[in-house]
Amino acid sequence: MDVSDITVVIPHINTPLRNVLLKHTLASIKEQTYAPYDVIVEEDTTHAGAAVTRNRGLERVVTSLVAFVDDDDYFYPRHLEMCRNALLEHDADIVYPWFDVIEGTDPLGMFGKPFDPEHLKVSNYIPITVVAKTESLRAVGGFTPHPDAAGHPNEDWGCWLAVYNAGGKFVHVAERLWAWRHNSQNTSGRGDRW
Repeated sequence: MDVSDITVVIPHINTPLRNVLLKHTLASIKEQTYAPYDVIVEEDTTHAGAAVTRNRGLERVVTSLVAFVDDDDYFYPRHLEMCRNALLEHDADIVYPWFDVIEGTDPLGMFGKPFDPEHLKVSNYIPITVVAKTESLRAVGGFTPHPDAAGHPNEDWGCWLAVYNAGGKFVHVAERLWAWRHNSQNTSGRGDRW
């Protein structure tokens, strides 16, 4: 195993629709120009929500890098290659690329912007579909809820803030490298929404 190998973690909700979408997600991983060392599909069997499910997947990772994608989203072919290269080039802890929104619109109108620590302190603009150093996420306890004003769990935001506060470095890749399905079937990370 190379020190820059990647494991892809996919939190999964076992419903007929999400099972179909997961097949598309897995197919997109097989089409990567940089193949991952492993793919972990972690099923949310108890309606625990995305944070708990991602953390269970993160515990199983044996590679130095980890990539996340939700079971209803998918990578474009160069996603892992471009994010891995940016992470290694900049010695970053977290790399996040831009994306296309499928079946909807960017609900916040700001995802995909360059890293701005002041903005991160007041709202999340970094999606979950990142490549990160595994140890950087583990060192801060992984994904923990950080509720926003609307009451959404924002477990990814809590993790990003913890990594930043621990001195982590973030890099944005200004290319559209994945597709985010944003429609009425989204759970927003909440186990009570499916």
